Amino acid sequence: MNEEKDFTSNNSPNKKSKIKYFRIGYEILISILFLLFFFVSGSAQSNYENAKTNYDSLKKDYNKLEKEFSALNSEYVSYQEKMKPYEEMSIAQAETEKIKAEQEKKALEEAEQAKKAEEEAEQARKAEEEKIAKEKAEKLSQNSFSDGHYKVGTDIPAGEYIIIGSGYFCVSSDSNDENIIFNDNFKNNSIITLNEGEYFRLSRGTAYPFDMYTQANALDTSLSGGMYKIGTHLPSGEYSLQADGNGYYCIYSDSRHDDIVNNENFTGSTYVTVSDGQYLLLSNCHIAN
Repeated sequence: MNEEKDFTSNNSPNKKSKIKYFRIGYEILISILFLLFFFVSGSAQSNYENAKTNYDSLKKDYNKLEKEFSALNSEYVSYQEKMKPYEEMSIAQAETEKIKAEQEKKALEEAEQAKKAEEEAEQARKAEEEKIAKEKAEKLSQNSFSDGHYKVGTDIPAGEYIIIGSGYFCVSSDSNDENIIFNDNFKNNSIITLNEGEYFRLSRGTAYPFDMYTQANALDTSLSGGMYKIGTHLPSGEYSLQADGNGYYCIYSDSRHDDIVNNENFTGSTYVTVSDGQYLLLSNCHIAN
């Protein structure tokens, strides 16, 4: 009778094989762990040495920088001590400049205010002058007499008049101009005195009361031709006259054109001497000086 084999026996070849393989695996594992330990230990040692080397180098650099900083700090402290008087001077100078700037600003503001006030005063003055001139012009216009035939005392008040324009006037004792007292063909202007009851004819001109006109207007004494009252339009003294072709001048003692002090027809140039209150009539000539 055949007996069954017991495969669980300790002497089984299969079991021995397994133990052998386990032992080999264990030895390999131990070897790997051993090698890994030495590898890690070697790497850590290397890292430590590198870190120590870097630390020593950084410490050396730090010590060097600390010495340099200490030296620079000493120089800076010394520099501060030396610059302290100058800093105090700069502060005082800055304060002085500040005060100066404030004073200049104040002076500028005051100057601007003064200028503004002056401009306003000038504008007010001009406005007042314009107002007065306008009033005088309106009054003068209301008392002016243009071309026409007037009876003195009825149509026009008696008195002295200045005629502006270039035309003809005639003063007569009758309305038909048969008895002419004086007349003239005038250029630029003339001056006349009208008496009560006379007749005044005017062509191409405007007559204004003498005082009213001279207060508001000035005559151009450089023109060729005109009539001027000495002391009003011209100062008394000697004058050089220049003819503009055939010249003529006449000096009257009044504006009635009848009392002749001196007169002359001339060419080229001549001299005249006039006194206050006299009248200088110019025809085709002008004042040279």
